[in-house]
Amino acid sequence: MTTYSNTVGSGGDFATIALWFASRKDQSHSDGDVEECVLLDGVHSFTTTQRTWDENGDLTVRYKAQTPQDGKLDTGAILSLDGTHEFKRDSNTTLEVIDCVCSGTDTVSPWQIAAKTSSTPRVNTINLTRTIWTKRTTGVWIQIFQMDGTITFNIANTVLENQRDDSKDWLLGSGGSDRAINLNVSGSTWHNVRVNLNQTDTSCTFFSVGNIYNTHPGASRLAFCPDFIDCSSIDDITERGTGNHANVFDTIINHSPGVTFNTDGSDPAVGEVSFLGDYTVCSQNFALVDHPNNLALDYVVSGPASGITSTSEDLSNSTRLGTADCGAFERPRLKNKVTPVNLF
Repeated sequence: MTTYSNTVGSGGDFATIALWFASRKDQSHSDGDVEECVLLDGVHSFTTTQRTWDENGDLTVRYKAQTPQDGKLDTGAILSLDGTHEFKRDSNTTLEVIDCVCSGTDTVSPWQIAAKTSSTPRVNTINLTRTIWTKRTTGVWIQIFQMDGTITFNIANTVLENQRDDSKDWLLGSGGSDRAINLNVSGSTWHNVRVNLNQTDTSCTFFSVGNIYNTHPGASRLAFCPDFIDCSSIDDITERGTGNHANVFDTIINHSPGVTFNTDGSDPAVGEVSFLGDYTVCSQNFALVDHPNNLALDYVVSGPASGITSTSEDLSNSTRLGTADCGAFERPRLKNKVTPVNLF
């Protein structure tokens, strides 16, 4: 198991992701190898076509910001989704995006993940950790098609936001494949987005803990799938009612439905959730207002009691302390201080 790590960006090993891929795609791999693209600060075009990765072994392809995520839209490594990034590989593959902002405009399917040979079963994993997905779109963010087997999404401490005033699919299963898609989502905030899986997606699971779901009133439900099984919601807050949530999840623990969300930085009334407000005209800042009425504060209680915990760092790489807050951001808190003592 070898990690091949290269920096990409101004002053890095490669100037662009396309040049990095062109150099690395023919490397012979063994099971457990990692191709790591370390993104320097700045905007990186994510419109490459990657169909010719070496097929030997189970491979991880990782896009990781060199600068840790701080929860802001205009700092660190930004993946530009103003075009289509196509990834195709037949062997088992893990795709990872860590500490990046993924931003773009009106591209229908900016990240397409598929197989070169659709009938070959495989095991694929997509890990999104401390990422912000913000896009003004009439389409989808990630499209899975022509891929048999099992696909698992692990999404932690992430914001998924559609800037349009409607609800669009951030994940779309399409194409005539025989596959199962598993969703594991923790400590994240969804705004105007949903999941839409194809009728050929069978035995799909959805496990959710400590998330805020602010889906648009025009969306009839959070997720569509003809064969969801074993779906659990723990410590989640939604703007939709109990019935809507029950359409997706068969096990529901500590769910607050029909909640009012404020995105203008105002102090919440009892039982409401307030976010700090606008970054720009469209994109929202989903950090929590630190107010005793804010329902999301200290909300994640049932998950840890069941032995389930979110990762220790929120979207801005701040440590989650004590009982975690719901959603992608942990509000700033005073940590235990050590008072220096003058011994002389």
